Amino acid sequence: MNAELLNKLQQANEVIIGSDTHFSKSKQLKERAEKKEITGLISFLSAAIFFAIALAYISENVGGIKFSIPIILFALTVALILAGISLIRTSGKNKKEANTEESIAINILNEGDEKLSIIPDEYRYPIASSYILKMVYSDRADEMRQALALYDEQLHRWKMENAQNAMLAEQMRQTETLKSIKKRSGVSATASVINLFK
Repeated sequence: MNAELLNKLQQANEVIIGSDTHFSKSKQLKERAEKKEITGLISFLSAAIFFAIALAYISENVGGIKFSIPIILFALTVALILAGISLIRTSGKNKKEANTEESIAINILNEGDEKLSIIPDEYRYPIASSYILKMVYSDRADEMRQALALYDEQLHRWKMENAQNAMLAEQMRQTETLKSIKKRSGVSATASVINLFK
């Protein structure tokens, strides 16, 4: 086992996994913030609609107003506005947290730049770095070139398996569709025969 290579790969792998963890969290927070922002805007729009309905109801029924309907509509308006404000604030907090996580990830990469130099740029993601590390650790590769070649072979196998799984799933779906069509046409044929004897 190449202990020096193994040590360098472990350090590089830690940097890659650490930065990826923070980038993933940043992405999740950004998506959450976007959803909350959209929901908040929908809440504001709904509040405006309820407010308009309440005003229209009051203007049409000026003489004999029943106050219960406008009060309910105004209460809904206020509740939706408050909900919208809360969602927009939470969205802003999520965006700040996402930016913080992204900054941490970038710092990890910048500080670990020297450690990363052992792994070529195109292999600097967790699956690749972990697999390469595993090849060296398990003595299947004694140098970087061998470990990279083994990963490339495995990646090719994974792609082929995914393609085969996709083809298999498509063929199974087509088979189910054909069964369904055959069943329907069998029922139609039976109905046609029954109609002949009526």
